[in-house]
Parts: sequence; C-alpha cells; structure tokens
Amino acid sequence: MKNKQYSNAEKQGWTSKKVQELRFEAFCELVDFNNKAVLDVGCGYGDFKAYLDKEYKRFDYIGIDQQTEFIEEARTRFKEEQGVWFYNTDFSVCQLPNIAIVIASGVLSYRSKKEEYYKTMIAKLFNAAEETLVFNMLDDQKFPSGELIIAHNKHSILEYCKSLSDDVIVKDDYMDIDFTICINKM
Repeated sequence: MKNKQYSNAEKQGWTSKKVQELRFEAFCELVDFNNKAVLDVGCGYGDFKAYLDKEYKRFDYIGIDQQTEFIEEARTRFKEEQGVWFYNTDFSVCQLPNIAIVIASGVLSYRSKKEEYYKTMIAKLFNAAEETLVFNMLDDQKFPSGELIIAHNKHSILEYCKSLSDDVIVKDDYMDIDFTICINKM
C-alpha cells in the first residue's frame, strides 16, 4: 500500500489548498493589506504571506505559530525576504505586538476547555490590532463540532464583536461551513 502524500495545506489541518485559499480570498475582500503591517496568528508555513505576495506589492508580515516544524519551514521558505518575521509561540499566552492588521485563519476552530476562551482570544487579538482584526470560524449551523474542532454560533460571535466596535462586517458567502468577521477600530 502506497503512503498518501499530503499537501502543505492538509498538513496544517485544511481539507485542501483551495479551501484554505477561499478563506484568504475572503480576508482580502474585507481588508486592504497594501502598505500595512500584518500579524498572522497561527501562520503555519506562511501560506497567507505567499497569498499576499500574489495580491499586494508592499506589506510587512509577522507570522506566529506554536508548531515548531511549521515555523521552521516558514523561515526556510521566506528566509531571504525583508520585512518578514516568524516566531514560534502560543498566541494565547504571549504578548502580541501592536500592529495595523491582525488575522486569524483557523486558530479559533480548535476546542478549548475554557468557557470564555474564544471571546477572550477575540478581544486579545482585537486589542493588538491598531486598525483591523479579521478572523474566520466554522459555523455551528452547518458544521458538526468534534473532539478537536469546534464550530461556533455566528450570531453570538457577531454580537460579541459588536460589543468591541460599531464597525463589524460578517462575510459568509464564500463557503457553506465558514464565516469571516472583520472588526475595524474607529
């Protein structure tokens, strides 16, 4: 029996590269990353950085991930580029830098034993953003939660985000099981 070869997207927990890129497209429809500094929380191999390279000419990028092998690969992949940094750390416990745009793709889909974890993490990420936080979550109306992965009530998350800012946009037309929220600072 032959071993299955997994794509980088699949190694990071995505079902496919296309699914990963649909989420990236949603971010780019909501936020202009040109000439901005971006913090990618749960950056994996730096795939969002590579995606931004296709869409934008100038931006600074910081990627953080708690998986050492992901960060090592990202550093190798982008080692010659200026304005690009990768750090091996757990975003939930580290001090985040203040930066124009914070993105979180997929990291809020992992189950936590802490009851208020998701709201606490959204607030933490929003506080680090000088301008915008954009993140995605799985929709509990369309995706069944499991032992490792959890889906969220879109309306409850949206209401919480509106308690942080009056400028909140939800995008849910790019995939059946997913939604993206963009919270802008006033």
